[in-house]
Amino acid sequence: SDARCRQVYGLVLALYMQAYQQELKSRDRLALELVEMRKLGYREAAAVLGIRLENFKMVVCRARKKILQSMVRVLGTHQS
Repeated sequence: SDARCRQVYGLVLALYMQAYQQELKSRDRLALELVEMRKLGYREAAAVLGIRLENFKMVVCRARKKILQSMVRVLGTHQS
């Protein structure tokens, strides 16, 4: 049902935010904020952080992986 979907979506968002705040360093949080919330391109976001594009991509990838791993631990699921 729509209500159940909203509840599950809310849970996922809450878990994401918990991991974002507790698992990530400030640079990693800023990197995700720049691309996911401010909608900057990777090249522009890398310039904001003052790092090379390749390094920025790795920062974002690792941050997303940390969030996923945290959510998997909480939910007790396995990555496939």
